[in-house]
Amino acid sequence: MPSIPPHAPWTSTYRLSSETRQQRILRAIHRLDHPGIKALGTTRDTDPVIVIECASAASEVRSRQMVMALDTEAVRTETTRAAGIPEAAGPKRSQKLWPAERLRRRL
Repeated sequence: MPSIPPHAPWTSTYRLSSETRQQRILRAIHRLDHPGIKALGTTRDTDPVIVIECASAASEVRSRQMVMALDTEAVRTETTRAAGIPEAAGPKRSQKLWPAERLRRRL
């Protein structure tokens, strides 16, 4: 099975609603056994987070669909292309905003 290059072309970070959902998503991605999708779960300030590396844009779309299907409250916090360049086009699904982010958008 081919492996992902050291710097995957796409990396997405999601904040999830619970650790249980985080584990479900990790198991689902593991069962999918797609050679172009790798996932790592961690916590950030008590919020469960998942980081997914994808070998192609199609793999990134597939992984996003899986995350949103298993956790409808998930929020994609960041997506970068190769070399750490943020994705130019925003997500097709609107992101939930936290109060501080709403305030920053108004300024």
